[in-house]
Amino acid sequence: MYDLKRMLVCLDQSEIDQTLIKAAAEYGNLGQATDIYFVTVVKSLELPDDLKEEFPDLQKPLDEKIEQQMRERINEAFTGVNCRFHFDVLEGDPTKQIIHWSRVKEADLIIVGKKKFHLGKGLVSRNIVNLVHCSVLFVTQEARLRPAHILLPIDFSEVSHLAYQEAVRIGKAVQARITCLHIYSVPTGYHTTGKTYEEFADIMLNNARNYYKDFLSTEEEYPDLQVEFVLDKHNDPDKAIAKFAAAGPYDLIVLGSKGRTALSSVLLGSVAAKLIKEDLEMPVLVVKPKDHNMGLVEAILQL
Repeated sequence: MYDLKRMLVCLDQSEIDQTLIKAAAEYGNLGQATDIYFVTVVKSLELPDDLKEEFPDLQKPLDEKIEQQMRERINEAFTGVNCRFHFDVLEGDPTKQIIHWSRVKEADLIIVGKKKFHLGKGLVSRNIVNLVHCSVLFVTQEARLRPAHILLPIDFSEVSHLAYQEAVRIGKAVQARITCLHIYSVPTGYHTTGKTYEEFADIMLNNARNYYKDFLSTEEEYPDLQVEFVLDKHNDPDKAIAKFAAAGPYDLIVLGSKGRTALSSVLLGSVAAKLIKEDLEMPVLVVKPKDHNMGLVEAILQL
C-alpha cells in the first residue's frame, strides 16, 4: 500500500467544506502528509458587467476571494501540522479538473464531499472514483472522522488486499475495530448440477470461508478481527453492503475499486462506484492501485 503523502481536498464553498478540512487534518496526520492541495472548481471566474457596477467590492478577482476564504477556514482547523498547504481555484468542468489536477499533483488520496439527497447525487463522485489514479475518501457532512469500527467489504482480489492493508493502518492508528464483509451469491445455472438453491448456497459459503482463510494467511494479523458472510439473493452487492453497513455500528467503509478490465471499470462502473450513491452516513474510502487505468483515462479526458 502506498503512503498518503500528497492529498487533494475538493472544496466548493458550502457548509460541507469545514468537514472536509477536518478530514484532511485527520488523514493528513494519519498518513504523515507532506503536501495538501485545497482546490475549488468553479464553472466561470468571470462576473457579469452589471454585477461589477452594482457591487464594486466584487471587482477584486474572484479566484483571489475564494482563495482567501479557503485560507481563513484552513488556518482555523490546522494547528501544529507539519506539511505544506497549497491553494488553487480552477475553472471548468469539476470532474475533468479534479481528475487532471490529481494527476498533475501526483495525489495519493482525494477527499471529496458527498451530499445527501442532492439532485443528481453521485454523478460527479461516480465519475471520479472510476477515473482517478489514486484512492478517494467520500465524506458526508455529519460523518465521524475518527472511526471506532471499520467495515471492510472484500472479494479476495488483489485490490481487496490493498484495502485490508489500508484498513489495518487506519485501525492501528485510531484503535478501531475491523469487520470484514464478504458478499456471496449463487451462480446462474446452479440447477444443472442437481443441487437446490439452498444446497448450492451452502457450497458457496464454504468456498468463501476457505478463500477467507487463504486471504488472511498472507496479511498482517489484526486483533479481534471479525468476519461476516452475507448471501446476496438479488445480485446487487452494493445494496447488500449498504444495507449491512446501515444496520451496524460502523462509521467508516474501506473497500477496493475493481473492474474485470480497465474498460469495464471506467464505462460500466464498479461496486465501489455504485456504493457511494447510497444514502450512507459514514465516510467511504475507495482504495485503488496507484496509476490504475492511467492510459485509458488520458484518452477519455481528451474526448
